[in-house]
Amino acid sequence: MEQLHSKAKVVYDEQTDEYLLHLDEEWCKENDWVVGDNINWEVINDSAVATNISAQQRKTELKYVLVETISMFRQRYVVLANSEEHARDEVTMMDHEFKEFSQLHLDEIISSTRVLTEDQVIELCDRDNDYLKNWTREKKLVNLVNKISYEV
Repeated sequence: MEQLHSKAKVVYDEQTDEYLLHLDEEWCKENDWVVGDNINWEVINDSAVATNISAQQRKTELKYVLVETISMFRQRYVVLANSEEHARDEVTMMDHEFKEFSQLHLDEIISSTRVLTEDQVIELCDRDNDYLKNWTREKKLVNLVNKISYEV
């Protein structure tokens, strides 16, 4: 972490008889410090050490993260046909039910991620899974949301 002393200015307020610490705006953005944060001050030797308790809590708060993936499968069909070309055409066109011979999952690739609010999770759930619209909010969150356990 960058030293705070080069990005801070101590100012005395005569009206309140208090010292104020003005922090560089860019430094605050880079280090996730915002107005109203709870700062713990500790004096060690001749230095003051500031720990932003609020920023630490923001980092540890769990968020709903949507991870969208694309799965790839190798599928096999055995086709009785006059030629390979006709067999390929039938599999490509498949306007009728073709029996799958076998299937192998090859890979899953993450295509995007983004943070959602709980309301957005429920809205997306209802849009993607309209057959579950009668479920309660809690039932949707418990049964459809995965949770990482960070406890040791």
